[in-house]
Amino acid sequence: MGPWGLDPSVRTDMGEWIRFLEDARPDGSNPLRVVNGRGAAASLFVGPDARVEWPSQDLSAPEMRAVREQNIAADVSARLSVARQHDVIVHDGDADPTCTLILFDGEIWRGNGVGWLTRRYPGLRVVTIDAGDLGVREAELTDVDRVAALLQAVCDEAGVGPVMVAGQSYGGLAVLEAALRSDLPLDCAVAQSPSLWWGGEHRGVGEGTLMGDLRAGSVRPRRDVQLRLQVGTLEQTMRPVVDSCAELVRGLGVPVDVDHYCSGHDVAWWREGIVRSLDGWCAFSY
Repeated sequence: MGPWGLDPSVRTDMGEWIRFLEDARPDGSNPLRVVNGRGAAASLFVGPDARVEWPSQDLSAPEMRAVREQNIAADVSARLSVARQHDVIVHDGDADPTCTLILFDGEIWRGNGVGWLTRRYPGLRVVTIDAGDLGVREAELTDVDRVAALLQAVCDEAGVGPVMVAGQSYGGLAVLEAALRSDLPLDCAVAQSPSLWWGGEHRGVGEGTLMGDLRAGSVRPRRDVQLRLQVGTLEQTMRPVVDSCAELVRGLGVPVDVDHYCSGHDVAWWREGIVRSLDGWCAFSY
């Protein structure tokens, strides 16, 4: 940022954009915060027409933590017979758990005070799965067999009642792959801004392996999992692919809910999307 505003190269060069973000600091005059996808605290602007449920003034406040937290990473690793180096945290409230939400990218969610969900939804158990650095995250979350084995191990170790799994970007792709290609005991799958370009000709844009398999008819979606896709209207290359994915799955006879939100590839709206998904989840009426 110079005297004439934002350097034009920041708009077109991803490396410059990342460096710009790393140098950014929260606005001291704005008390609202979000921990972004790179794990940094950022200021949160809420427009006059936005409906925001997630508390944002103090993400480290006691009420943003669950009453009980337990790291089950060693137990999950034992079930996988592989030593994962990343935490898997179980968050429980005062009430006995009756249903489970599993979230990828646990580091980001804990930074945003995800334990608060156990207070908003009595009986909800939240399990956050850490992903590690970018390379490790990409390798794990784009491998459907590894994702399915990891989710099965987490469900076996900590799953209680109906299970919702949610993920964003690579995590959104992982959720979709698990819901469409595995027989995991899932009740609901929420894919937020899923990286459906993965395996395609161009990184970050277009259609990848899963979309190709859906078009070829080689994926037969299950009918016993509630599918929910969420994407920002400002994700200009991602939104049409997500919409096409929903239509392909519907064409195979499986209902899909699609939420469009007025934003981009954005943790602030992913937080609200999780709340919207939980608000509409029938598990709370069991």
